[in-house]
Amino acid sequence: MRKLRIILTWCMLSCTLLMAQTNIIYTPYLQSGGMYFSSKNITSAGIGSGIGLCLGISKYILVQSDANIYWMNGNAGAFRFAIGYKRTGRWSPAVFTNLTTIFGARTEILLDDGARPKNPALALSVRLSPLRWENEQGFISVFELGYGFGNYNAKYLETCFLSLGLKL
Repeated sequence: MRKLRIILTWCMLSCTLLMAQTNIIYTPYLQSGGMYFSSKNITSAGIGSGIGLCLGISKYILVQSDANIYWMNGNAGAFRFAIGYKRTGRWSPAVFTNLTTIFGARTEILLDDGARPKNPALALSVRLSPLRWENEQGFISVFELGYGFGNYNAKYLETCFLSLGLKL
């Protein structure tokens, strides 16, 4: 986990240094959605809301980080870090690569050696945002879909029903 944080921090800093001459556009956003993380040992699912920050590093590159809380199978939370590519213009669909940590209440089945599964669970996924529109004031995205894999051979599904951002 520590190595992963170091690698992600290094990637963020190197991207920021490479794009130092460009204007970074800060866009805080709110979203509502759901997630389903299922493996042989862990099940975590829910519907909820979140808050995040999107950085527009260039005309095409987006970096997002958000925190979400989900209610259904207990109270689960998720931190997500995403790097994406978008189309320019009013209609600006995007594709993101996400790294998500899922923590909190979940259904667990003990491992073969009798130990509990690690908490938090990690998931790596791809998210598509085909219904995304953007202008000078912000963006709106409707019905984003994501699919990925996690530890313990998990399948990870995520959806965002509505995401609204306001450019600063």
